[in-house]
Amino acid sequence: MNMSLNGGGQANLASEWWQNYLGKVVPTNFFSVYTQPYMGTAGFQGIGDLIGVEVIDPWTLIYTQPDDFVVNENLLIILTGKMTASSAEIFVDMARNVENTLIIGENTGGFLTNNMSGSTKLTYSRIEVGYGNMVTIFPEEDFEEGYGFEPDLWCPTVYAEEAAVNFVHRMMK
Repeated sequence: MNMSLNGGGQANLASEWWQNYLGKVVPTNFFSVYTQPYMGTAGFQGIGDLIGVEVIDPWTLIYTQPDDFVVNENLLIILTGKMTASSAEIFVDMARNVENTLIIGENTGGFLTNNMSGSTKLTYSRIEVGYGNMVTIFPEEDFEEGYGFEPDLWCPTVYAEEAAVNFVHRMMK
């Protein structure tokens, strides 16, 4: 699966894809905290079970599935690059909880950020500051904004497909 140019969008599709592929919910290695007034659970209708949604007044926690390492009989190779961002990084994070997955390429973009939901001007400097309505918490040294996720096998993105083909050929010998 080539995710090297996938810039994200529709975060719920990562969960849905894994559910369709494996027939099982795949957890993330992080969780996010949203402010209740912005999100509530309305935005998660129909996918709440896939991503795990808990409402703890006044917050909405998502990606709260219990830790699990999912059995997968087939080898799945995922190609990544610096343009792999946002919800594509959620997909890559989930892949790290699935057996027989191999991530080849460059670090992901490190853009698992939230859309800006508001802004204000600082009182004295008059600098406009934007802010979101989400905080995402990762295990220590697992993910860093601007650095992303490291692949299992690092190579320049332009050679990732060739590296994957060579890997499979060697496995078949």
